[in-house]
Amino acid sequence: MDRIGSTFRAVGDFDNALHYRLQAVEGQLKYGSKRGQATVLNNTATIYKDLGRYDEAIEMHKRSLALKEELGYERGMVYSYNNLGETYRLSGDFKSAKLYLHKAQELATKLDNPMLLGATNLYLGRIALAESRYQDAERFLTDAMYTYRRRNSVTRLAEGLTEQANLAFAQEQYKKAETLYMEAIDYAQQSQKNVVLLNAYESLSQMYAELNNYKSAFEMQKRYQASRDSLFDANSQQRIEMLIVQNQIQETQRHLSFLKQQAQLTESKLKHKIANRNLMILGVLTLVALVGYFYSRRVHKRELALLSRSHAAIAEKEQKLSLALWASGDVLWSWDVKNKIISRENAGRLDALPEGQVDPSWEAYRSFVHEEDFDRLIAQLEAVKSNQEDAFEVSYRVKNKAGEWAWVQDKGKVVETDEVGAPKKVAGIQHDITILKQQEADLVVLNTELEMRVKQRTHDLVETLDKLKVTQQSLVEAEKMAALGALVAGLAHEINTPLGTAMTAITHLEAELAQLKDKIASQSLTKSNLQSGLDGITSGKDIVLKGVERAIGLVQQFKRVSVSGTETEVAKAPFGELVETAFRCAKSNNGEPDNIELCVNQDGEVATYLDPLMQVLELLLSNAIQHAKPKTALIIHAAFHEYDTYFEVVIEDNGVGVEADIRNKIFEPFYTSMRHAGSVGLGLNIVFNLVVQLLGGEIHCEASQLGGAKFRFSIAKNVDKVSARSLQSESE
Repeated sequence: MDRIGSTFRAVGDFDNALHYRLQAVEGQLKYGSKRGQATVLNNTATIYKDLGRYDEAIEMHKRSLALKEELGYERGMVYSYNNLGETYRLSGDFKSAKLYLHKAQELATKLDNPMLLGATNLYLGRIALAESRYQDAERFLTDAMYTYRRRNSVTRLAEGLTEQANLAFAQEQYKKAETLYMEAIDYAQQSQKNVVLLNAYESLSQMYAELNNYKSAFEMQKRYQASRDSLFDANSQQRIEMLIVQNQIQETQRHLSFLKQQAQLTESKLKHKIANRNLMILGVLTLVALVGYFYSRRVHKRELALLSRSHAAIAEKEQKLSLALWASGDVLWSWDVKNKIISRENAGRLDALPEGQVDPSWEAYRSFVHEEDFDRLIAQLEAVKSNQEDAFEVSYRVKNKAGEWAWVQDKGKVVETDEVGAPKKVAGIQHDITILKQQEADLVVLNTELEMRVKQRTHDLVETLDKLKVTQQSLVEAEKMAALGALVAGLAHEINTPLGTAMTAITHLEAELAQLKDKIASQSLTKSNLQSGLDGITSGKDIVLKGVERAIGLVQQFKRVSVSGTETEVAKAPFGELVETAFRCAKSNNGEPDNIELCVNQDGEVATYLDPLMQVLELLLSNAIQHAKPKTALIIHAAFHEYDTYFEVVIEDNGVGVEADIRNKIFEPFYTSMRHAGSVGLGLNIVFNLVVQLLGGEIHCEASQLGGAKFRFSIAKNVDKVSARSLQSESE
């Protein structure tokens, strides 16, 4: 009985499965061993769980657990703990579920049984996911999947991957969820785990819909519907075949019962004749004959009552079949090929189709089947009739009871053949798929509208991008003109100061020379007058010389602002050596200050234009020295990192730092906070031009954890190509 119940459960007929398993429970409780009783109680509880009758399932599982505890069957106790935990979870009682699952976890660990522990972790992961404890869920599911992958448990892998995908979906990790759902679908197909397969398709379709990827969502929905229909049709076909076999058996039993009844009636009549004859012949045996006669009548009534109950049982089974067909909405049909008779059950709104005798040319169908589908349907039927195929599946439109066209999916299979193997009887089902076809049409319209919207928006975006490019070019030209104006103004201001000083000194020299000439002409020149005049000329000469030297120095700095022509061949050098050399130059240029500590971290070898890099390092280190805090030891850190496509250098110090509101200005030409100390404000602008134009990188200023400023800049590894493009753009 338990095996028959398992067969009915496999085809989805849980009512019959429960019926036979309850009979198995009754038999085991009467005659079976305690271990067999525990097993059949556990299997029956599983059917109750499938039917959603969780209270009865929990009661059965507890009875099974009590028997296993009495026998000391620890491995079976783990199964019961796991089943109780899962059933309590489905009923919504997470507290009781976790109590039993923790017992299962403890006992499975004691038995060192990875597969039982894997099931426990899977169920705990489902509870954690339902309670939004995502970290616990990830830990439990990871432990479970580790066990299933080692044991290559395909069925369990499909379940675990689906739960991991649900976890990723809940955490909005959509790409990861998509990958896990696809892998779960693959394993579910391998193991024919249809429930997991349908759940994965439906969850993946829901995720795509939330991401507005309607095309993929529709594709997953189609796969879900196709898998569901395939599973439903297979189960329906199995149910039909089982019902046919069951009806044949019952029909045979009923026929045998009728024969037995007829024999008993005949025997009763013979006994009755013998009794009458004995009554006539043997008067002394009258009482015995009467007793025999009444006893026979009583047996006959008992047999008639048994026959009546058999008829009632058959009617009940037929009613269940009718209810099953009504619930599914399918039409069950049977085709007697030899007699050309077609019968239908549960036709409903499709009862306009012909029944009974059908002519061989199928002309009676022409008025009920759509003309575009008629030939395709008849070709399938003829292929089965001529024994070319033993089954068929076709979708077509038929006229329903209301006179409207409805889509149906028709599946049939040969269920009986004659002595030469020719089809004798064909049975099948018709399923109304009108709503599905309407949804497909609606989705096609929706996809068309979406494509039109995307095209329109793409066109609008292209026009907007074109306008933005024109605006960008205008802004670039305006910024170039503004930068050129600022550069010219700064250049004029800086050079005007030393040249003005020189002009003033030259005017003084002219005055001194004029006085000397006048005294010489009047012959009143004395030695003291000559000495005073020479001192004035010498002083003026010094002032002119300093002004000219200052102007020359400014011109040299201006020339360094333009980085064109300063590049050399790409070479390699240790980063530490470059920093040390630049540091010595910076100290020399700033009067060899003391109390400076230089730290170089993560040394490595850099490949680039070394001269521009040395200038950048020297200028940044000089900037740090110039902005050191008074009476405080200066600490400078230099760090080097290498990545796939670029190098990164970080220079930071504990100086006065740079305020946040001016960090975006310090790379502009002539901007300086130390103009009183003679700074022109071109150092960091030169650094910016060298890094961006020659070294192919970027530079940024930010606050340092040391308390001062931090300069972070990158160097492209393909610096020769980047520099060539930069110089070409500059020349244009």
